[in-house]
Amino acid sequence: MAILVRENTDANKFFNAAGIAKTEANGSIIIAISQLTTDLKSYGIWDKMKAIYPMVGGTSGSHKYNLKDPRDTNDAFRLVFSGSWIHSSTGALPNGSNTFADTNLNLNTQLVSSSMHYMGYARTDNSGERMLMGVYSPSGDTFLDFYGSLRLYYSLRGATADISIPSWKGLWHLNAVGTSTKLYRNGSLLNTNTATGTLPSQTLFLGAGNNGSGGGAYFSIQELAFASIGDGLTDTDASNLYTAVQRFQTTLGRQV
Repeated sequence: MAILVRENTDANKFFNAAGIAKTEANGSIIIAISQLTTDLKSYGIWDKMKAIYPMVGGTSGSHKYNLKDPRDTNDAFRLVFSGSWIHSSTGALPNGSNTFADTNLNLNTQLVSSSMHYMGYARTDNSGERMLMGVYSPSGDTFLDFYGSLRLYYSLRGATADISIPSWKGLWHLNAVGTSTKLYRNGSLLNTNTATGTLPSQTLFLGAGNNGSGGGAYFSIQELAFASIGDGLTDTDASNLYTAVQRFQTTLGRQV
């Protein structure tokens, strides 16, 4: 049986690319993606995004697509998965030893250091020192690095912080606007500092840090159920984005 939803051109392009048919079996995915695109547009966030990875469909072939530009090309910032990931209906799970996903998005050429963000929705816990996403190389570091007993070390544009966190799970969001660097979890501000440095001339990795030599560093074991990269967001944007993403995850039954 076909699922009927309000016409949504951007969602339909994604469904066609990812091979997600509008059937009853895919009903929650169809509703979740359609609502996510509608929410991001109504909040005025959609146009600030360069890449959105909703991680639906349960396979590497569907998880790789960028909702903003679902062409199967590197210049559309599709994900290229390396290593033994586990792909399922709840997201993409790295193995902690050789897994990363290259976004094909060069931070220095595609973003502006005074207005940028990236974020990832982690569904599972952490152990050891592991990067949820980022770049870790001589050309400049920017990363979300989990370690120890609920500690997070982050770096962006030369701004660094080492803080205590309430959980490994949730929507982690690193943001730059002007000279202000902010870290959010679930739309709530956790830390602020100041920096004016540049962004590394490398592509951002999910599930590890890009080590600058074609491989990853500090491989993650946290399942990713959403990620995005784009322009800098306001505090209100950050809160609204979490509302949209959590609604999306709840529709899919995989919220944390």
